[in-house]
Amino acid sequence: MTNNPTAPQILTLARCVGYKDGWPLAQELAENDPLRLAIEKELASPYHRQLIAVTASAFHLLGNQTKRLVLLLSDQDGGFAKTGLYWDQSEGRVSKGKVEQAKRSPIFAPDQAYVELVLDQDRVDQGALHIFGHELAHVLMDLVIPQYPKGKSVKQHVSMGITDYFMAFYEGWGICFESFAHDHMDKYKKATRDLYSPDRDQVNKWHSYVDAELRLRCVQQNQYIYQKARPASWHEDLPLTEKILLEHTSPLFDCTRVRNAQELLSSEGVMATIFYRLCMDTDLKNSAMPKEVQQAFGLDTRKTPLAPLENILLKHVWIFWQIKDQVVDEQSPVFPFIKAWSTWFPEDKATLIHLFLQTTVGRTVTDDLASLHEQIGHHGLMGHVDDLRQGIGSYRKRLETIEKEVMIDWTLLDQNVGQEDWVQCPDTQIPTCLWIPDQTQALWVNRHTATPTEQELIEKTKVEGQL
Repeated sequence: MTNNPTAPQILTLARCVGYKDGWPLAQELAENDPLRLAIEKELASPYHRQLIAVTASAFHLLGNQTKRLVLLLSDQDGGFAKTGLYWDQSEGRVSKGKVEQAKRSPIFAPDQAYVELVLDQDRVDQGALHIFGHELAHVLMDLVIPQYPKGKSVKQHVSMGITDYFMAFYEGWGICFESFAHDHMDKYKKATRDLYSPDRDQVNKWHSYVDAELRLRCVQQNQYIYQKARPASWHEDLPLTEKILLEHTSPLFDCTRVRNAQELLSSEGVMATIFYRLCMDTDLKNSAMPKEVQQAFGLDTRKTPLAPLENILLKHVWIFWQIKDQVVDEQSPVFPFIKAWSTWFPEDKATLIHLFLQTTVGRTVTDDLASLHEQIGHHGLMGHVDDLRQGIGSYRKRLETIEKEVMIDWTLLDQNVGQEDWVQCPDTQIPTCLWIPDQTQALWVNRHTATPTEQELIEKTKVEGQL
């Protein structure tokens, strides 16, 4: 399962019992708390134990073998990966939501990493812990790339939308863990099926449910690479912000139009698909890390080989660590990531390049492979069997040629990406969270990833002399 015997001991379950100076005030759950027991039982699964073991190895890499990970139960909807809290030093513990009076001053832990979730017995029974891996993935990236850049996009990150390189890479890494959870835990598969019972047809129109469904289906089917259509509810009389947000949140993908290179790299859905395919590839997850890398993680695989999932996740963590000073404004983090991986794990290079180019239909290198893919999409819809077969043959032959060229010359990998061109539209305030309409910032748009409405806005702003 895992050869890191300290892994289960690093996790502490706590409840947020208040706030101090704006920081959560955490108190460890009592050992006999029924909710604690239910959570611990689920997190004892082989899948979750591997995730926790990866975290323990990451702590070792960072030189802190005694560090603990906290799962903090709170009342804030959603899931979060955060750092910094106060520990309530009560002699008692929280039991069934009741708190005994604190007898010592709280201790501030500014570097404490934690996953914050809303959990009760019903939520645990319904599979709410499926998102634990997603948020833990963010904890891992935050630990090994502590100065991760903030991109220019102010729009809410959504799997079907376009933001910027940094948001896409960061959120894509988290999203792929949602598919891992469903692959490894029958409980989560059943919970998803239960969400789509007939009496939930209207409830499931809520954005978060739409997005959650896409994160599973579109990652599996590589649907995020496609351009989108506007929903029929889009019309010229809508307020400008609604037009922009409808294009951003539309789930209508067109399999005959592939996004351009910058759009692909700015899509968290595409990044999630890339990460997921790397982690699911048999060769990549079974090829061993060099001894020096294993030792850096505090591992001794002579006794017990790493489980494939733990092995591939640790490879990712190691490469994030190697590129922590290379994640800069000029390019998507995916390019230093691929190059560093090929340097540290050279036996993976051909597979890595194949999976990246296959997923992105070679768009970062050239447009002709994407054109072939679009034609295949059309022939498939129309039932043109002979044209479809011929197109697939041409596509595979061209892909093989491009892969060989990139294996020889790294500079080809991003030759078709180009420079971003960000523009601020100061008079257009956009909600940074869909359901908090009053929380707004001035819209930033990359000309090369702009939606039709955003393109019109850029031209209008230019004419009015604001650009």
